[in-house]
Amino acid sequence: MILESRILGRKKAFEPLTLTLSRDTLTLQELLEEVVKDQVEQFNTRQKDGQLFKLLTPEDLQKGLENGKITSGGLEEQQQVQVAVAQQVAITAFKDGLYYVFLGEKQLEDLSESLTLEENSRVMFVRLTPLVGG
Repeated sequence: MILESRILGRKKAFEPLTLTLSRDTLTLQELLEEVVKDQVEQFNTRQKDGQLFKLLTPEDLQKGLENGKITSGGLEEQQQVQVAVAQQVAITAFKDGLYYVFLGEKQLEDLSESLTLEENSRVMFVRLTPLVGG
């Protein structure tokens, strides 16, 4: 499955990610939980890797410039992220309308809706940002 994400008001989208799901048919809530679990695991791995100093290649520097952050590691402080808590936050944010989820061109609105996803299915997360003063 291919994950895309955007923030309304930003010109540049995030790089698409590929995610292998545990099964092909699941509910929207289960999909959100799997995506969050994958992202938390990746975050924790990046944090662990950040504990070590590393030699930066020209490609690392260019990528860091594009992302607005260059780091060579050596970070001592680690955040503790619990998968279950992050999953609940994502579900609550969906219920509160802070982001939308689309499967292809179809907006998904019901957490209990059953979805059949294939390897080339495109899921897009669109995060909404509140207007200033509104």
